[in-house]
Amino acid sequence: MLNNGQEIDIPMRQLQTIKDKQRKPVEIEVGYGYRQDSLDWSIAGDQQGENPNILSELTWEELLIHEIRMGVRADLKQSFFLKGSINYGVIVGGENQDSDYAADNREMEFSRSNNDADQGSTLDGLFGAGYKFRFISKSFNVIPLVGYSYHRQRLSMTDGYQTITWTGGPPLGAFEGLESTYDAQWRGPWIGLDVILETESFATAIPPMSFYFGWEYHWADYYAEADWNLRDDFMHPKSFEHEADGTGMVANLGVRLRLNHRWSVTLGYETEEWSTEEGVDRVFLTNGTIVSTRLNEVNWHSDVVQFSCSIHF
Repeated sequence: MLNNGQEIDIPMRQLQTIKDKQRKPVEIEVGYGYRQDSLDWSIAGDQQGENPNILSELTWEELLIHEIRMGVRADLKQSFFLKGSINYGVIVGGENQDSDYAADNREMEFSRSNNDADQGSTLDGLFGAGYKFRFISKSFNVIPLVGYSYHRQRLSMTDGYQTITWTGGPPLGAFEGLESTYDAQWRGPWIGLDVILETESFATAIPPMSFYFGWEYHWADYYAEADWNLRDDFMHPKSFEHEADGTGMVANLGVRLRLNHRWSVTLGYETEEWSTEEGVDRVFLTNGTIVSTRLNEVNWHSDVVQFSCSIHF
């Protein structure tokens, strides 16, 4: 509006051009995530998956994780799009169960310990590249992506408590000295799709914000090492290892509020579901023998609520 009360009618195309010039091509994001994970695996008695089909099963549940998240996104010329992220988390709570069975299908459980799992860490890294397709005056963006990711969970077992035992086995109740670890890693390529809806291009009266949804499908090489510190017949620090092929699916959604042309804040949610096919479990004994059996499967689930702040360049 002019000082004399006359209004200026700016054409929609010219208004969109002004907005495009105001956009910053690079965004750096720093945030916090409140995350909860679970992971489980089981092995059979032999390489054929028998004697019994589930010999040992380990579960980590309700792993509470405080996570620092950092990311970068870049809109390059010709609509090319790059993004990357690295997240580091500290495990502050959780429970573990270690069960052994003498018969198929989890029958005749002869040993069980329930332990704390409130130590350890997580690390996640991701890189992706894609092409941005813009629709509806560039307010609706669809971005097919390809990339590579790495994920690691360093899990623990402490403060042991024997809840089921066998004749001549360890006594029921608390036992000292448990400091076992399980270090799991998933790495491999992925494909995905990001969808972004920007409300600021529809009407200037609406606060400038955007809604986003992302989906990813991952192929993963799974590898894990464990140190079972109370087993005198196992080698240390690598008591056994796991190898398998796996897949994962990741979905995220959220809302981003643009405070101005340089700063924005984001509230989002992300869920992940990963699993492996049958693999191999190799146990390293102190006498130099390596015993192999079947790794039945590994399952990992993660949920995180995140808040972040971004600066645009």
